[in-house]
Amino acid sequence: MFDIVGVVADAFRLAFRNFFKIAGYLFAAAFLIGLTVLGLAGTVDPMGMMLAMQGIGLLPIIFVYVVMFCAQMACLSVVAEDATGNPVGFGEGLTRGIAASPMAFIVSLIMGIVFSIVVFIPMMATGGLAMSAGDINSFSGITIIGLVVSMILATTLACIFAPLLSVLVVERAGFVSIKRAMDLTSGHRIRIFLSLVIFVFALIVVTVAWQFFISIIGAMIMSGGSAGAMIGVAIFLGILSFCFGIFTSSVGLGLNGAIYAQLVEIED
Repeated sequence: MFDIVGVVADAFRLAFRNFFKIAGYLFAAAFLIGLTVLGLAGTVDPMGMMLAMQGIGLLPIIFVYVVMFCAQMACLSVVAEDATGNPVGFGEGLTRGIAASPMAFIVSLIMGIVFSIVVFIPMMATGGLAMSAGDINSFSGITIIGLVVSMILATTLACIFAPLLSVLVVERAGFVSIKRAMDLTSGHRIRIFLSLVIFVFALIVVTVAWQFFISIIGAMIMSGGSAGAMIGVAIFLGILSFCFGIFTSSVGLGLNGAIYAQLVEIED
């Protein structure tokens, strides 16, 4: 049976275990983007860089998206492989992530379009009814109904295709990955939904606790320190917050990998 709490716990464990690999991929992507921008702009002046990038057009935006997408696929590769009991090294994870990126991008684009159409149809339909309703109460009620229906549809699709990205990266089944994800989640979608609810709640609790911890520590250290010490502490807390941001992203990837791994285990 699909373990609701176990999946959430595994998501956090996978994020901890693969934190440095994920941070490495993201730092490498940011470094490559920064180096490329400097090379294209030919200056370190921020205004000069902006003007140079505007002259090039959409190319820098496309490049940034491609690099970050490949980095995300590399991150998901190490997490999903680890979740299935086949941990990979930094280089192998990078290679697998980049190799899976083209098909993952195409499938993600198709599914994104499908999601958008399915979710926005109720909103557009109820929006038209709301505009013709006449009074403000009817308008508000119909609009709320449209939003609720759209949220239900979006959540349903998210549960149906929950392990899709992990399937794309690990199994590299191409377009068959869509059906594969549906087959894996069949019979488990309610429990997947409950695991998503618990995950969101746990992440909110962890984030609030972290922000409270950071604010308390910062206030205690800065209350009696010199200006230099305050600057040092501010930089240190900023680095910690940045690392926490990477960790929260890692937990999201960990959930995807954990759901996939458990569904594969149940299937076997």
